[in-house]
Amino acid sequence: MFKLIALTLCLACGASAWAQETQRDDATPPAPSWAPVVEIGSAFATDGMFRGQSGTNSKAAMNAHAFVVSGPLYAGAIWMNKDLGPDNASRAEEDFLVGVTPQAGPLRFDFNVLYAHLVPDDTVDYWEFKAGVETDLPYGVVAAFNYYHSPNYVNFNIKEDVYELTWRKPLDDKWMLSGSAGRLAFGDSPVFRSYNWWDAGVSYNVNPSFKVDLRYHDTNLSRSDCFLRNSCKGRVVLGLAWSTTFAGPDPR
Repeated sequence: MFKLIALTLCLACGASAWAQETQRDDATPPAPSWAPVVEIGSAFATDGMFRGQSGTNSKAAMNAHAFVVSGPLYAGAIWMNKDLGPDNASRAEEDFLVGVTPQAGPLRFDFNVLYAHLVPDDTVDYWEFKAGVETDLPYGVVAAFNYYHSPNYVNFNIKEDVYELTWRKPLDDKWMLSGSAGRLAFGDSPVFRSYNWWDAGVSYNVNPSFKVDLRYHDTNLSRSDCFLRNSCKGRVVLGLAWSTTFAGPDPR
């Protein structure tokens, strides 16, 4: 059971991490353009946190991503290391996703489809769908609501529903406060327990390509509910992220 719970709670974290790392620090949407933009990046952290839990057995984490963006369309791939304990040989996860980010007045939407693959175990591959909306609030706060759904989570005939609220508040052109709170629900599953998580932290943009993040993560799970010992207790995580972009000509 511990192996299966580990798989369930640690898959598909790449897309969420990439979205957080690529959030704009200001609240102004970019001018529409179909010029293709390629983004590559990597991140390192003292722990691989996702939805309040460690996917690296409380050890250091790293990931790398590559995305192509053209107008409201995007597609990409993400790789990250994994440590799901001594009973599981998987040591990496690969995520592939495509999405669209339309805008309607003050609302900015994000819809995507993600395919998660745990290396080398392809028996738990699954699809996850996202619908999100973001808007600007007073005092420079940007807030978003995201909903994720998988009809067959980790290929175990279990429905997964995730409800997430995020916020961020740029303090100046370097510093930003941000956080999230959410609920991961498995319905009436007799195996997996639904739970809540939250995080809050501060980030500093050293330059346009390099960011440092210090963040506290926690859940309402007890130690006995963790798939690995201490994987869901509260902790502070230090992260370093780097990314750069290459823009092509506008085809219009």
